[in-house]
Amino acid sequence: MAIAVQLTKYLASQGAAYDVVGHRPTISAEAAAQQARIPSDHMLKAILLRDKNGYVLAVLPASERLDLARIRIILRRRVRLATEVEIAQVFADCEPGAIPAIGAAYNLDTLVDDALADRSEVYFEGGDHRSLIHMNGADFWQLAASARRERLSATA
Repeated sequence: MAIAVQLTKYLASQGAAYDVVGHRPTISAEAAAQQARIPSDHMLKAILLRDKNGYVLAVLPASERLDLARIRIILRRRVRLATEVEIAQVFADCEPGAIPAIGAAYNLDTLVDDALADRSEVYFEGGDHRSLIHMNGADFWQLAASARRERLSATA
């Protein structure tokens, strides 16, 4: 189990308390939650968005679907899903599709779904498809202090 170097450095610089949970390789955040036997609403998924102004990271429960139309209204920008090539450039130390949910570690503006506000603990991809970062919900919100909190999912 190895987490992304940039994420590791950021978590250390912030004095963040976390542990790493290993699981069999998976292809999605929701599958990782199932494999690790954790509730999918405590598993975070991160989705990279892009427009002419740059990148934005959207973070929401793995059990939810991103509402791109709502994001465009919130940001007042015409963002789109980033391409696989763009994701690989931004998250160069991560395996494809294993995006960590801490945008600040990658100097990204971040939106976090406010549905996560009441989670006592959260899990998210560590940069590969075999390990999850597990931390206290309050500690996650400290790391996401600069993130904008909005309702991002399509099931609101």
